Amino acid sequence: MEIICPECGKLHKLVDAQLPAKKFAAKCKQCGARMVIDPLTASDKPLNPPKEASPKGHPPTSTTGEFDILLTESYDEDPKEAKVSAEIKKEKADTEDIETVSAAETTGDNNDLFTVFPKLQDLSPDIFVYPEIFPKSNKHGYKTRENRRIFKIVDAVHDLLTTGILAEGEQVFRVAKGIAYHPFEIPYANGLMTMLSNYFAIVCTDRRLLLINVDFRLNHPTRYLFQIPYGEIAAIGRGIYLSSIVINSRSGRNWNFTTVSRDLARTIRDFVAAKLDEGPVEPTVEKPLRQLCPSCRTPLTNGLTACPLCSTVFKNPREALIRSLIMPGLGSIYLSHLPLGIMEMTGYLFSWLLTIALLIIEVPGGIGVALIPVLAYHLVAGLLAWKTAGKGYLVENRPVTAIDKKPEIGKEAKKNIGQSEPVNDQK
Repeated sequence: MEIICPECGKLHKLVDAQLPAKKFAAKCKQCGARMVIDPLTASDKPLNPPKEASPKGHPPTSTTGEFDILLTESYDEDPKEAKVSAEIKKEKADTEDIETVSAAETTGDNNDLFTVFPKLQDLSPDIFVYPEIFPKSNKHGYKTRENRRIFKIVDAVHDLLTTGILAEGEQVFRVAKGIAYHPFEIPYANGLMTMLSNYFAIVCTDRRLLLINVDFRLNHPTRYLFQIPYGEIAAIGRGIYLSSIVINSRSGRNWNFTTVSRDLARTIRDFVAAKLDEGPVEPTVEKPLRQLCPSCRTPLTNGLTACPLCSTVFKNPREALIRSLIMPGLGSIYLSHLPLGIMEMTGYLFSWLLTIALLIIEVPGGIGVALIPVLAYHLVAGLLAWKTAGKGYLVENRPVTAIDKKPEIGKEAKKNIGQSEPVNDQK
């Protein structure tokens, strides 16, 4: 087989035994130009191109039958062309992937939300906007760890939201889970001992932000219910580690939820920020109705001792203070924080052991100085119980293990969302 260099016109000869098995690229020894060798074009007849066949006018030169060519690499295409082609193929694949993800109907078990989470069909797709709530992964579809977490949140708060909290036409667009951080709980090992009672489902509707206290396993709601109309929010951020939701209200009240998934924290922040850019959804009032009655879901102001609509009596912070001053731990038990109350009582026992030890070693100052740890413990436990009682409204005279559902009262409470004054007592 004879090959002419397209650059310098030099003639190269290859014997049949030296022909490559497939299409190869070669380099001219004279000028270094790249040539293509295709065995399929091999011919038994010698190739004697005329002089004008030289692309640059150089007369072809023949060899003495020696193999005068340097094989370089297997030929697919020019490296520059290969790089461009690879980029085009990748861009095409990405485009096809995006089109597949954005399609309304997709194939495959992981690409069908109701196949991955069948129970969603029994919930309320008209209230929970699933395409907005559940993100879709290009690789795994809807079957992701984050979506499993979102599903547990939706399942835990669904019944509560649909039986008295959501107003007519109100829809849910985002959900997340976080732990409310309270600085006054630092004496409890920086809040670790109260963490189980501080889990919240963070729910963004098209009208407001709802904060629902849930158990740490995300099985059901527990103690507190709050709402924050978007008009009450001054700013929202993700914290220094990007895994928190920090809410600053116009009245100076701040909320800090930690251990939030970074992706969910970002989506919550972006959604609320977009609502703030739209302007206040509801008018800002002097005494915002942040708390919701645990029994009838009526929006309430702070400082009430009973619900003005259903007359449910709430646990009193002063009562919690007095009980803990008498016996540390009793205030927490009164507030239905049994593990916390037991821990306080255990610590109280150690404070007495310390007092006895000081008396044994005859500390200067006598019994008055020795009793300081016990008296300090009473004071700290009382203040903590008082602050804990101020977190939100708890129903009096019964354990608060799950929030009662009273749909018939809740329907009336829906009308009160965003009102500037508390609902009048109806007796």
